[in-house]
Amino acid sequence: MKSWLSTAMGLMIFVSAHSQKNFVPGYLLKPNGDSVRGLLQEEIKGELLKSVSFKKSDASETKNYSVTEINGFKYDGGNLYKAISFADPRVDSFQKKTYFANELLKGYYSLYEFVEDERIYYVAQNDSNSWLLYNVAYRPTGQVLEEGNYLNKLILLAVGCESLQARVEKTEYNVRAMMTYFIDLNKCLYPEMAVTNFYKKAKVETSFYLFAGGMGSTHGEITVDGLFRFVNPQISTKTSINIGFRFSNFVVTTDELSGGNIRYQAHTRQMLYCIPATVQYNFTSG
Repeated sequence: MKSWLSTAMGLMIFVSAHSQKNFVPGYLLKPNGDSVRGLLQEEIKGELLKSVSFKKSDASETKNYSVTEINGFKYDGGNLYKAISFADPRVDSFQKKTYFANELLKGYYSLYEFVEDERIYYVAQNDSNSWLLYNVAYRPTGQVLEEGNYLNKLILLAVGCESLQARVEKTEYNVRAMMTYFIDLNKCLYPEMAVTNFYKKAKVETSFYLFAGGMGSTHGEITVDGLFRFVNPQISTKTSINIGFRFSNFVVTTDELSGGNIRYQAHTRQMLYCIPATVQYNFTSG
């Protein structure tokens, strides 16, 4: 009689570099030119369009400041937000909007960025005009939801700079490409004016999950699953890029017939490796 010994073990390890902070150091920019130091709400761009929460210390009462009450605010070592107004060409009569937007460049043409409904928008602005720039948007089915306008606007703004107009079609819709274009645009049209770069690279939060399990028997089986999760909370806390890995070492048992027509069981060890990459969107928050 065979003696079988079966054991089971499981190991779950969770390591997370994500650190939730409700408030971080920064300051408000008051209309009279003064600044007030204290703690600003955590930077999630889509939640900062029309107001920001602020308190002078951890023990102080929190107060919300609307886009009409202050000129802006700045995170220590981070982004500078200004209250800006612009016309939205997608709305009848070019409705005027006023938002807090992240200032990327300051020059004859200044460049701002904001996030609304998890879409990134840019606003180009000078002393007398502003232009809302946006990319094409698609439905989940792949159909076009809204045509973009940023390429046409870049051509319009670069009148007088043929070299810039010639490269518009190759200008991608991302912060680095847009900043490069507007830096060169300012240098081309108004070389005597200084351009100030306020861009701060967003901090990506990383979480790591690891699960390992196995069955101790005469064959021995083990499975290991790992996942790296990358989130840019300034853009969206609901969307992440996931890169995982899986390793499985297991035995497959099959019924076979020998040359003498004797039935027996064959045991074949197999190993499986894979590295899946996914984009995840959480429809519920929390």
